[in-house]
Formats: sequence, structure tokens, C-alpha cells
Amino acid sequence: MRLVAAFVRRDLADDLAHRLTFVIELIDGLVLLAAVFLLSRGLTGLHASGYPPFTFLFVGLAVNTALMVCLGCFAVSIRGARAAGILKAMLVMPVPLEKQVMASAVYPILRGLFDAGLHLTAALGLGLTLASANVAGAVLVLALGLGAASALGILSAAFAIVFRRGDPLLWLIGVIGLVFGGVFYPVDQLPTLAAAAGWVTPVAPTLAAMRPLLLDGASLADVSTSVAALAVYAGAGLPLSLTIFNLAVRRARQQGTIRDT
Repeated sequence: MRLVAAFVRRDLADDLAHRLTFVIELIDGLVLLAAVFLLSRGLTGLHASGYPPFTFLFVGLAVNTALMVCLGCFAVSIRGARAAGILKAMLVMPVPLEKQVMASAVYPILRGLFDAGLHLTAALGLGLTLASANVAGAVLVLALGLGAASALGILSAAFAIVFRRGDPLLWLIGVIGLVFGGVFYPVDQLPTLAAAAGWVTPVAPTLAAMRPLLLDGASLADVSTSVAALAVYAGAGLPLSLTIFNLAVRRARQQGTIRDT
């Protein structure tokens, strides 16, 4: 916990030192929300999976954004440490590198959830209704979704350790989730193979559970298939990705390819 607290304090201090950037990022999110609202007004009368356009789009974009923040923060931590010239120093610390990377991801995830909360508050003012939401179920599904995204994010960090350049894995997962994960349109309207591709990422199962839980007040039993998929994704993916990350670090050490440039 001390390690996590140290990284959170560091990143919070950095945000507070760059207040203008912090405000611009918040405004950017609110502008996107306003654009979605205006777009949905032009789709009046249409319903996606039984939901009004604004409601469907907002939940899709909010969940996808949270998952993508979680997906990218691990590799960002590695690249940031390399750019700052401290990656080698992190390797010789008594705390294993994977624990440092996991701890460094806590603040970006908390920051993403904070931003999502602000956007949710604004969306409620624009007509989003969550009166019947199954909050406990939604929190559980979000936690599983973040766990599944973390598994992929740690793999991305392993790629950054070994290859020291842009990460095509991160880009590919992001595109598949955005296009085939049900963010903008229902997955069941896609061709079979395209719909199956969406379930390769955590976006599709998370949204398949989150919308009924938030908007219909569904029970976990009603979305058991999606919950089970996320549980397997997170439960099997996290230990596997951590193993691969440790192998990547070991390989980079043996080959002498870990450099701060």
C-alpha cells in the first residue's frame, strides 16, 4: 500500500502542477458528451437494443473510455520511466518491476473513474436516467472489465519492455473494441465473425452486461454469460500476463536491451 500511495501522490502532484492540462482534458470530455447529445437528438425515434440513442451512446463511450485508460496505463508507465531515464533504476529497486508498474497504474485508473463520474453527472443533467440501475452489479462488472483490460495492458507493457517502440497490440485492441465492441451500435447487428471479434476484447462483454444493469436494473443472473466471460478473462488473463511480463523483463536483462533511451 505504501508503494501505491507513493505513486498516487507523485501523479496527483503532477496533475496539480499542470492544472491547465487537467482542465482542458475535462473540457474535452464534456465537449464530446455535448456532441453525443446533439447527435442523439438527430436520431430521435430510433432505438438501439431498446435504448434511446443518447443513453446507448453515453454508456458505450463511458465504458470504452474507462477500459482504454486501464489498457494503456501500464505501457505508458514503462515508456514514461524510459523517457525520464529511471527505468534502469526501477529494475534495481528491491520492489519487483511488475509491482511498480501495477502501482503506477492506480492513479490513472482512479483519474479515469473521476472523469467518468463528472461526465455521468453532466449526462444526468442532459436526460440520462439511472433510476432503476443495479449499482452493485454494475460496479462488479466494471471491476471485472478493468481486470480484463489490465491483463491486456500488462501484455502491452511487456511489448514495450522488449521492443522499445510503438505498441501495435494496444492500437489493435483499441480499434477492435471501438468498432466491434458495441460502443456505437449493437453487436447483434454485426456479421457473426465481426461480432465474435468484439468479444476478443473486454469491451463487448462489459457493455453487454453494463447496459442492462444500469438502464434496466437487470440482475447478475440476467447477464451471467457476460459476467462469466469477464471473470475468465480477468482470472486467467492477469496471472498469465504477469508471467509473460516477467519473462519479457528477464529476456531484456539477459540481452541488455533495457535502456533509458
